[in-house]
Formats: sequence, C-alpha cells, structure tokens
Amino acid sequence: MTNHLAHPKYRPDIDGLRGIAILAVVWYHAFPSALRSGFIGVDIFFVISGFLISSIIFSNLEHNTFSYIEFYNRRIRRIFPALLTVMVASFLFGWMALTADEFKELGKHIAGGAGFITNFILWSESGYFDAAAETKPMLHLWSLAIEEQFYIFWPILLGFTWRRNWSFLRTTTLIAILSFATSIILIQQDATGAFYSPLARFWELMVGGLLAYISLHKRGLISRHTNLQSMFGFVLLVIGLVVINRQMQFPGFWALLPVFGTFFMISAGPSAWLNQHLLSSKFLIWVGLVSYPFYLWHWPLLSFARIIESQKPPLVVNAFMLIVALALAWLTYKYIERPMRFSLSYARLKLIGLVTGIVLIGAASFAVYINNGMEFRKAAPQLNITNQGDISHDIYMKYLHDNFYPCTPLKAREIKMNALENQCFHSKNSGNTDIAIVGDSHSQQLFTGLATIAKDQNIANYIKSGAPTIDNEKFKGIYETLIHSPSIKSVIISAYWGIRVPANSDIQQFEDAFKRTVDTLVSANKSVYIADDVPNFSFDPQKCKYEGRLGLRNQCSESSEKFRSEQKRMQRIIKEIANRSAQVHLLNLSDYFCDSEQCSMAKDGLLFYRDRNHLNLNGSHYIGKRIVKEFPGILTETEKSVPR
Repeated sequence: MTNHLAHPKYRPDIDGLRGIAILAVVWYHAFPSALRSGFIGVDIFFVISGFLISSIIFSNLEHNTFSYIEFYNRRIRRIFPALLTVMVASFLFGWMALTADEFKELGKHIAGGAGFITNFILWSESGYFDAAAETKPMLHLWSLAIEEQFYIFWPILLGFTWRRNWSFLRTTTLIAILSFATSIILIQQDATGAFYSPLARFWELMVGGLLAYISLHKRGLISRHTNLQSMFGFVLLVIGLVVINRQMQFPGFWALLPVFGTFFMISAGPSAWLNQHLLSSKFLIWVGLVSYPFYLWHWPLLSFARIIESQKPPLVVNAFMLIVALALAWLTYKYIERPMRFSLSYARLKLIGLVTGIVLIGAASFAVYINNGMEFRKAAPQLNITNQGDISHDIYMKYLHDNFYPCTPLKAREIKMNALENQCFHSKNSGNTDIAIVGDSHSQQLFTGLATIAKDQNIANYIKSGAPTIDNEKFKGIYETLIHSPSIKSVIISAYWGIRVPANSDIQQFEDAFKRTVDTLVSANKSVYIADDVPNFSFDPQKCKYEGRLGLRNQCSESSEKFRSEQKRMQRIIKEIANRSAQVHLLNLSDYFCDSEQCSMAKDGLLFYRDRNHLNLNGSHYIGKRIVKEFPGILTETEKSVPR
C-alpha cells in the first residue's frame, strides 16, 4: 500500500478516560447495586471513538492520503485479534459446559457478533436491562456492532462530502442532530430500539466527530479555558454516574451528560490540570490501554458464572471474575493484540488469517444455532426428565396463547416477555364464565392446569402484578366484575405470597384488606379458594434437569424447612380466613411438592418447574389434577366426572 493514514498525536489523557469508562462498565456489570449508572461508560467510548476516527479521516482526506483499504485494514487489525480470541474461547467453553438450549443461544450470539449485528439480534429479543440479559455471554458486543456499523457508514459519507466540496462541519452537525432526534422519538415508542438502533446512537460518535473537526480547524474555540472545560466535563460525568439509572429512559436526553462530559474533557487537551494529573495517571493509562480486551473478556466470564451457578453468583465470585478478566486482558493485549496490530511482518498473511478466523467462528456458531445446540455433545447430559424445552418461558407462553383466548388481543412481544400488566385469558371463546382465577403470574399456572382438565368449564384468569386484594386499585375493578357476575360460582386467589405479604408493621393492613376481599366475595355467594403457593427454590431447574456440567452434581430437591418458614405468615392469615366461613377453602399447593423433609421440583421423570418459582406445563397439569381430585366442588356438576 502506498498511502499511509496519519494518526493524531498520542493523548495519554484519552487512554485515562478510556480507563474510567471501562472501570465504570465492569463495575456496574459485576456489582450493579454499587454503581447503578456504570453502563454510561459505553457512551464515553462512543465519543472517544468518534473523535479519533474522525480526526484520522478528516486529516487524511484534506491531505489526499486517505485510503479506504488501509483504513479498514487498520480497523481489522485493531478489532479482530482480541475479538476472535474471546469468541473462540467462549465457543469452546460452551461446547464443554453448556446445555443444548444454552449453547444454541450462544451460537446465535457469536454468529451475530462475527457479523457485527448483535445489536439487531438483541433488539429483537429483549432489553439490555432484562434479567435474561445476564445469561447472554455475547451481550456486550452490541456496542462493538454499532461502532463497526459507524465505521462502514462514516468514511464513505465523509469521502462523498469531500468530493462534493461540502462542509464537513455542516454535514456532521446535521446528521448528529437527525440521529439525536431519532433517539428522542424512538425512546418514547420503543425503548429497546432506542438503546440498540445505530440510527439512535450515531449522534454520540458524531459529537466526537464534531470535536475532531473543531480541533483541526477551529482550535481557538476550545483552547481558551481548558481547565474550566475539563472540570465542567468531569462534573457532567460525575453527575451522570450519580444520577442516571436503568429505570430512566436511556439514552435520550440523559445521554447528554456522559456524551458532553467526554466532549469537554477531550476538548481541554492533555495539558489541562485535571487531564494531566488525573486522566494521565499511570494506573488509568494502563487500564485504558487494555480497556478493549478487558471489555471483551469481563462479560463472558460474569455471564458464564451466572449460567453455571444457575443463579446470581456471590459477590466474591464476580470480583474474582473481574481479576481473571483483567489478567486475560493484559495477556491478550501483550501477546495477541499488539503483535497483530503493530508488527508489520507477514502483515497480509495476518490480515487474511484474521478475516478467515472471524468467518469460520461465525459459520461454526451459526451451525450450532441451526442444529439446536449440538445435542449429541457429552456436556451436561439430560437426566431421565422428559420434554427438553420445558424450562422455557417462551414455550409456556406459546401454549397459553395457542390454546386459550386473550380477553383483549396481545401483541407478540407481550406474550414473549410474559408481561403481567392487564393480562386476561379465557379457556373458552364464548359463554358465561364459571370459574375466575385472580392474582399475579403464580395464578397463571393454576389457570393453565385447570383449564386443560376442565374443558367444559369457561375459566377466566385475571393477571396483574401486586397483592390481589380489593383495596388494591389494580384489582378493585376485577373484583367488582366478579361480584356482579352471577355465573361465576368459584373464585381462586393465588399469588407469589413470598413477595406480596409485608414483613413489617404493614402486615396487619394487608391482612385486613385480604379479609375484606374474601368477605365481599362470600357475601356475593361465591366459593373462595385460596392457594398458599408452590415452593420457591433457591436454584434454577437447569440444576435438576442436567448433570455433569463441569462436574457439578444434580439437584432437584431442598429442605422443606426453608420453604415452610417462608410460608408461616401467609398460612396463618389463610387459616384464620378459612375458619370464618364454610365457603372458604385452602388449596395446599405446597403439599403437592413437599413432604416433612424435602421439597422437589420433579417427580416420576417429570420436571415441574420452568424457573425457581414458576411451574412449567407439566407442573400446571399436575396441580390441576390434584386440585380437581381434592376439591371436586370447584367444578360444576357437568365436570365432576373428569378423569382423575
């Protein structure tokens, strides 16, 4: 290649700023309650990348030394070595340790990462802040995908602008404004889309591009009050780290804090006092130098720990994973990234090898995805438990949607995400309602089982999050409907009482509200059935269904003493209410899973749970049969002959 891209002079303070950004991100991922806004470190990275890349492109276009081939050559040698290393390591670990379902998902996400479309895949699945995100080891590649999409779009646009003799400043400003407006509009309609869409994120990189142009051509605008700029930028970053949290609409307007905080700190230059004494400290510079491989390594390690533990790991495990990630980052930087990036020996051969490696790992991962996680592997063999997919929420919700009738049409995303607000299902498409089940998602598993067995009954399930009492505004209208519906003879109340019953002085208020609810229903001549609850296990059903994952032993049961102690408060309330009227009955669901010593989530080769406290289809049908057998009066005369 004859052209050589000119690079901006090395800025140690920018590496220090990278160090702050990566420390914020990894600390948030490992200890989210300790730094609720650490995810804004990614926004800092976006501005830095936009500044550095735009500085290179502006300068070289103006000196007629820009080469698209060399630009992308440098991008490949910068991005691919560490990325390929982490992808291959994650693939091999997945092959050895993950179940078929887990390995299939990993395959999809590695393939998406290799194609730099992870943000679009995650956009179609769920949000960055969803609990399921913790079990996606390639989740963090969404930001890398957006940067790579920017690297494809931005040089081509600037080259076109240069050939037409248009203004770089006007073009950059216009597109940045349009991108920011897209973010503001989209976040009101689709918050996940606003988070992952490149159109809603490019403005952050373009703010860095604006700074690059100003630094090259209008330096006087940013060279007069450098210390003030640096301090102001630092204050914006601190405010962002203190104020922003995952409950806010982000990015949107809130992203202005980290974006312009970074803008002002970079604009101040390396000689500003804060940049020179804080950002240019040896520790932050070192962390900044290894920030890219550190970013790549930390999340897979944290995510794999979460998957293997089948629960959130202890803080000490997360701390250990960060130490391992930092050590791997240093080794990757020293022995893989630097030799591949800066050594010119065999440069063309290295380039071909990197591109080939990314294509191969992407193809292999896609093969894993389309072949359902390579079920023939020795890793994590299935126990003698039927139905491979029965720990999937999606399968449960699909069954619910395919076999029953929403009171109002549900969007596909609501079904997929199992949203609790304003859900209502009927077991029959028409006719009067015979039985009503009221509560949160724990009532839904009662509905599925009973509706499948009592096919001639029209059963309604009213689902909302919160305690199902008549004093609760969410449920008040539901109870009024039930009271004024003479066809409804039986009302079942069920909830996740472990989180609904207060543990403090408010318990008396809850108890009074619950008694008023039951008394009102009894006065309306309803038979009331109160379900205690199914056991809440301390481990996920993967630990019951699979064995041999890295030598871990199978676990399907645990002491019933723990669960019984959790139930004491609600059991007392239910028994007191049941003793007030012959029309009130207690459904001891816990007895279906527990004996005097143990509670188990499996029986006779059937797994009954899809997560720690929600039943799968097997479990729903199991308790439905048990309830009908124990309480035949819950059905009308036409249904009392249901096979037991």
